[in-house]
Amino acid sequence: MIVNQELVKMVGSNTLFKGIPKEFLKNNIKPKNYFGVKEGTIIYTKGDESTELYLIVEGEVKIKFCEKNKVEHRFITDFFGENELLNKDKRASHAVANHDSILYTINSEELHNLIQQQSKISENLNKKNDNEELYNLHEKVGNENSESEDSNLILNENLTLNDDFNCEEKIENTSDDDLDPSTKKQEANEGLPK
Repeated sequence: MIVNQELVKMVGSNTLFKGIPKEFLKNNIKPKNYFGVKEGTIIYTKGDESTELYLIVEGEVKIKFCEKNKVEHRFITDFFGENELLNKDKRASHAVANHDSILYTINSEELHNLIQQQSKISENLNKKNDNEELYNLHEKVGNENSESEDSNLILNENLTLNDDFNCEEKIENTSDDDLDPSTKKQEANEGLPK
């Protein structure tokens, strides 16, 4: 399969593929896995089946973790949705495009095949999880040891929940097209380089 160098470069810059040879990416990147989402589009909701992880090629995605009462923003070069996919769990969060974005999806089988060929991908997954655990520990210790309100406000800046949806009910997109991944992927591919 011949893949445009620009597409390889876009996905290759993602932290999931850090240290992976360009030739490997060129042979394994699938143009059909790219899709675009408009700002406000719901990518998945809590309770959905976990069928894919997502790489952010362009844009920004907001992830709301209901149990943790926390919102995180993911940007270009980030990936998300891997924990539930690897653990075969239902989604524990909501993901919404915070800006118009281009995403690249990898399903469970594809991820397994990629890891078999390049163990560095597994290392990158583990490194991200280790970094997130360290951040959460730092955040917890910082909150417990905070002596002033000002430092607590800085540590908790990302915890403000000012969203258009809540965790108590399943959220839905305003358009049926937004729910169909094949439609999103087809629309996104129209705007990608050939």
